[in-house]
Amino acid sequence: MDFRHPDNPVAISLEAACGVIDSNATRWIAQPKLDGWRRLAYHQPSGWEFFSKANGTGEGRPMPDELLVSLCRIPWPDGIALDMEWLGPRVAGSQHSLHVFDVLYVDGLWQGGHGFQERHAALRRAWAEATCGSTPGPVALVQASPVRDSGHLRELFEVQRSNDTSEGLVLRAAESGLIGARPPNRPSDNSLWLKVKFR
Repeated sequence: MDFRHPDNPVAISLEAACGVIDSNATRWIAQPKLDGWRRLAYHQPSGWEFFSKANGTGEGRPMPDELLVSLCRIPWPDGIALDMEWLGPRVAGSQHSLHVFDVLYVDGLWQGGHGFQERHAALRRAWAEATCGSTPGPVALVQASPVRDSGHLRELFEVQRSNDTSEGLVLRAAESGLIGARPPNRPSDNSLWLKVKFR
């Protein structure tokens, strides 16, 4: 596989994001911006291969065994690569968790030419087939919500404020593909992928 790192989102304010939503006919899709460590994982017949974001926090830090075991219990197809966020415990007694939010490869083929809406639909199908509707412990699928207008964006943003594992929202144009830098190059900024943070 000719591995590529996914793009970087462009950081903007909530007010700027509202302006983008109201002035652009492109349909935008929101996901929680989780406050953890980015992990990429590629599944092949020999098992999982993990990558850190090229310039991200937590680079080189191994994921806890309980997450690896939970991820390996899910019968993902070979040739799929997932973009994920690993969250550490926030309060005493809570556990590590892993949240899948995008798919980079399917059947070993780079998905960067497909829009986010199409990629997330493929991810949901793969997730449903692999999990058969069960909840696989600390591994979860991050849902994606189409944004109707700036008022709806503000509502979604406020919901995330009450979530102690979130630091805002990520917005992607439904049709936005991935640029996909090949190592050792750093990921490029993608202006159709925006992050709006409150911390």
